[in-house]
Amino acid sequence: MKYRAVCLGGTFNVLHAGHIALLEAAFSLGEEVYIGLTSDNMALSERKAVRGYGARLRSLKAYCRRYPGRFVIQPLNDPYGASVEVKELEAIVVSEATSFRVAEINSIRMSRGMRPLDNFVVNMVRTFDGSPLSSTRIINKECDRKAVLLRPLTIGAGTANRSKLRGIREAFRSISGRYFRSFTLKSQKVESGVGEQPWGKETVKGAMERAKAAIEYGDLGVGVEAGLFHTNAGRIFDIQYCAIIDRNGRTTFGQGIGFE
Repeated sequence: MKYRAVCLGGTFNVLHAGHIALLEAAFSLGEEVYIGLTSDNMALSERKAVRGYGARLRSLKAYCRRYPGRFVIQPLNDPYGASVEVKELEAIVVSEATSFRVAEINSIRMSRGMRPLDNFVVNMVRTFDGSPLSSTRIINKECDRKAVLLRPLTIGAGTANRSKLRGIREAFRSISGRYFRSFTLKSQKVESGVGEQPWGKETVKGAMERAKAAIEYGDLGVGVEAGLFHTNAGRIFDIQYCAIIDRNGRTTFGQGIGFE
């Protein structure tokens, strides 16, 4: 372990995979972990309803008992808590959504003669549609605690080509059940921004433009484009690209095998 003491904080309304990622990061870094648990008053200042402090404390303790003697849970009545009060702390673990607090915390610590904290940002756990996992979404039955999407995933496909649609459908069907319960596929002929027969880098651009246009019709936009590429051996290969974009603008690419 890298540090003697680290800290983190949160409301932990419904303990889920995102919270567990934060806790596991903290326990992997520090011998002792200070956990600030948002008080009811503070929690209700930001949302309409929240489980009572006692219920949230029991759930949090139940999980942390796998690390006996290594954690301290304290009420969090402001955004800072132990992070600006405990001199022995050496690091803080935060999510992407709360990483902006670190500069404030370290400014307060230094004004009090304490060393600034090293900070570790844990990526937010997201459901397959790209949206962050949250207690509110779990309560609303959009997803479960493990980030499995419970409502149907809607996929916008930027093509009317039956072969491409069959491939998209089969690809998503192969993982259905692991990350989402079910899905619907909406096809729409869109402009690719490239010629009828793309060459080289145009192929990647065509897949991307199709995905961008298709996001209008689903949680995800999918674009598939096949293009021709010159090889070093003087031959020409057909290679396929697929782009998938979510509503947050995150994009991934896949490349198929090439054939002469």
